[in-house]
Amino acid sequence: MEGARSRPWSDLQPELLGLVIKGLPSLADCVRLRAVCHPWRSNSILQPPPLPFPWITLPDGTFLSIPAGEIHCLPVPADACCQSSIDNWLFLVHSDGVCSLMNIFSKATLELPELAKVWKREIGRQFLNRFPEPVSYRLAVPPALDSSPNPLVVTVIIDSFNCGTLCISHPPTVTYSFRGGKESLPHLSGVAFLDGKLYTLSDCWKLLALEFCKGFGSYPNIKCVIDTDGFCQEQEPPRCLLGGRSIHFVNI
Repeated sequence: MEGARSRPWSDLQPELLGLVIKGLPSLADCVRLRAVCHPWRSNSILQPPPLPFPWITLPDGTFLSIPAGEIHCLPVPADACCQSSIDNWLFLVHSDGVCSLMNIFSKATLELPELAKVWKREIGRQFLNRFPEPVSYRLAVPPALDSSPNPLVVTVIIDSFNCGTLCISHPPTVTYSFRGGKESLPHLSGVAFLDGKLYTLSDCWKLLALEFCKGFGSYPNIKCVIDTDGFCQEQEPPRCLLGGRSIHFVNI
């Protein structure tokens, strides 16, 4: 018994170590586990940890990690304001109107179109006095943004009337854009990718699938997937969480 109690942590069986890794939702905890000893590090590489909880972007530009509750301060360019984030990228709006994405780890940057100009063009000059500036931006990207040679970024630009303008771009070029509430489109308030398809959330809490038959530079066909009264289609809809006028898809 005395010998069993004194065995080093490095002798922990890989199966037990795997159970420990599955219970670590924090990326920082996974890093600490790998730093214990070489056997733990090598075994943890063979047993990838679960997806960590995302950091929450706070209004003052800092970030809150959950469940640890740690506050992180990440430097951004002096002339830029952090508006939101997507995956490991911060969405920045610079003082001259230029928009960009910055990877918080590699510091790589991706220049985006000037989204305020796209929004002004879509709402029309006669309405600019009613909508002085966009209120918020909600972004969606397909997987592997870091490694894609021709990245795709979809943005919903929300105005003060909670109406969204959808901008599709291969940065820094705008491919297509349109404003919800016209062209037989409902008001848009969120956007997300799932399995290569683009979905958006309308103001009446309908989940819509946008299908671009001629690529992302053409007008989309719109199909309702979920509405407030039930499913619009007989096919099994994607699992999603609707919160804060945003779409978060989960695989169940």
